[in-house]
Amino acid sequence: MKHPSGNESVRVEQVPQGLALAAITLLLLAVFFRTQAGDFINLTFDDANVTPQDIASGGNTTGTMDRLLPGWQIFTSETQPYTGLIQWGPPREGMPFGLFSSPYMPTGYALWIETDALPSIQPGPGSLLHLRQTGTIPVWAAGFQTFGPLTLTINGQPPDISLGYDFLRPWAGREVTLDFSSPYPVTGANGPFDIGGFYAIPEPSTWALLAFGLGALVLSGRRSLRSKCGARPI
Repeated sequence: MKHPSGNESVRVEQVPQGLALAAITLLLLAVFFRTQAGDFINLTFDDANVTPQDIASGGNTTGTMDRLLPGWQIFTSETQPYTGLIQWGPPREGMPFGLFSSPYMPTGYALWIETDALPSIQPGPGSLLHLRQTGTIPVWAAGFQTFGPLTLTINGQPPDISLGYDFLRPWAGREVTLDFSSPYPVTGANGPFDIGGFYAIPEPSTWALLAFGLGALVLSGRRSLRSKCGARPI
């Protein structure tokens, strides 16, 4: 049926279609950004293959790097990879690395580092320990949080502290190597270490665009309702 104007019913139908298209577009963007979360594996240590037996043991089981620390490589020098076992729970004597419930996050795990338990490491120049992984920084990422004694470099460069919480922005969308290292003395790296997930801090211009877009959607919806109320079949 047509409105007396001859075009009203067409306009009334087109506006909801536009809103539906906008909603679908926003959904696709959300899915895109979700899939662009980078290809880092177990970035936060929370994707470890921890079994009920591990938890029930109270810290008396061990696992391989692939099981309890997948995705990461540990180097006890610039070139010497650690291929030993990981302890579930704070490390005991002779066990330099452990995985346990994070003291920093309400859920998830953290890595316990006990460099004193690495007798093969001799003091010398450089760093004694590197925790490394290569992956892609999400295009929307501004940074992530770290907790503990290790220092971050990105592709061998320290983050630009002038960027504050946005220190990852220069690397967004790029493949990088994250290297968390401990400086000498040896005892300086003992303790828990954890990484939070990527976070985004939209710039003011982004907030303005989002507000404009939401305002346009609301306005279109209100006009659609008015058009429906004003249309009369003949």
